[in-house]
Amino acid sequence: MLPAAVVEAESIPFDKMGLHPELAMGVSDRGFTAATPIQAAVFPIVSGGRDLIASAETGSGKTGAFLLPVLDQLLKRRSAGAATDQRSTSILVLAPTRELVVQIEDDLQGFVYHTGLTSAAVFGGTPIGPQAQALSAGVDVVVATPGRLLDHLRGGIPGFNRLDTLILDEADRMLDMGFWPDVRKIVSNLPERRKGEGAGRQTLLFSATIPDFVLRPLKELAHDPAYVQLGRRGAPADGISHAVEQMPSSKKTSWLTRFLGKTSGSVLVFVNTKRGTERLARALSSAGIKATALHADRTQSLRLAAVGGFRSGRYQVLVATDVAARGLDIDGIKYVVNFEVPPNRDTYIHRVGRTARLDATGSALTLAAPDELVAVKALHPNLFSGDLRETNAAKIEAAKALQHPNLNPIRAFHLDVAPGEAPLVISNLVDKTPLRQVIHQRRDVATALTHPEIRYVLDEVGKAVGVIHQHGVHGNLKPENIFVNEEGLL
Repeated sequence: MLPAAVVEAESIPFDKMGLHPELAMGVSDRGFTAATPIQAAVFPIVSGGRDLIASAETGSGKTGAFLLPVLDQLLKRRSAGAATDQRSTSILVLAPTRELVVQIEDDLQGFVYHTGLTSAAVFGGTPIGPQAQALSAGVDVVVATPGRLLDHLRGGIPGFNRLDTLILDEADRMLDMGFWPDVRKIVSNLPERRKGEGAGRQTLLFSATIPDFVLRPLKELAHDPAYVQLGRRGAPADGISHAVEQMPSSKKTSWLTRFLGKTSGSVLVFVNTKRGTERLARALSSAGIKATALHADRTQSLRLAAVGGFRSGRYQVLVATDVAARGLDIDGIKYVVNFEVPPNRDTYIHRVGRTARLDATGSALTLAAPDELVAVKALHPNLFSGDLRETNAAKIEAAKALQHPNLNPIRAFHLDVAPGEAPLVISNLVDKTPLRQVIHQRRDVATALTHPEIRYVLDEVGKAVGVIHQHGVHGNLKPENIFVNEEGLL
């Protein structure tokens, strides 16, 4: 069982938090004026030296939440004249992907710009020599992926005998079976926190999701940790709208191409395989869409170029595997599209968390073939079951269709009522599919039509809703019985 959690916190101005002056200058330079709720909640706990497990929704400011208090304490110890070994690393941050390591290092450099603290980013895909030189010379903070850090440890560097703090970002991923053996080997080279004492290593674990399977390895790493949970456990950010578009797998690429052709803003598309990522990126590029691919088999220079190009706007679309699902923080991502259904709920939460960062809003769209619908509904019980979130909220063409010149002032509605379903079809339209998707297999037509995601359709439909409510759910309405003109029902 996890310890008791702090579940509510308020934003606090940084000038009220007593940051070391040099660190406060770096925070101010970056334009930050107030700590986010997760930053405010964990600051006194981390500053007090206690081990911590912290979970908050994606885009909530977790990187600042773990960096600021440990940097603040390190600077204050040095200002007070505490003896420190300038060649020893005080803070070690482990993260699962190269992109996340680079991003954390960038944030770190911004915060410590005025401090004189040093750091090194350690990850694969780049020459090991310069990293070894930096580590041998001694840096205050190391940000690393586990695999490359183990390479350095096997070579005899660096020494972590005086490490103060170990931080695991995206802790659930770091503690699953893929990373846990490497993390465990690294931890065996670190000083331990002695039970009942404040001395030794402090351990901080941060993630948007803390699934039950990580509880056992958590006990090996953290001693008597505080647990801070902001928001709902295992839930996406509130600012994300969710929708599913149903279609055969063979139609996904052409549908996505059309969707992107009429969509402005940055779009992040997730694919489950590296080969599929390359194939889709090429298809989109061939269709004239500025798209690039990101996956683990690309060289580090290509990976950096893909993320940098997407961040700068050179590419409208980034097609990626789940290497982009963890911690990638790019402003203004309008849509996250799951080209294929993600394998589990936690992956879904991390993927869609690339949009709606820091209280912004965004949309998540999942393309699902008929054989994927069961997997879709298993992602989260509150996202896709029992409501109209299976509608194509990002695309519904009904509003445009209702203005089609073929429809004329008299608008005809045909109800094909069958047991257990009441699909609504608008006649005289070129494309009759969208509204059939909206209402398909929904027992209560009135409830369906009042769902906020298609409320703008209701504005066009008008008083027909009343007749549908009165007759449609009872199955006694003939297809020819509903007609609507500008004045109402005929």
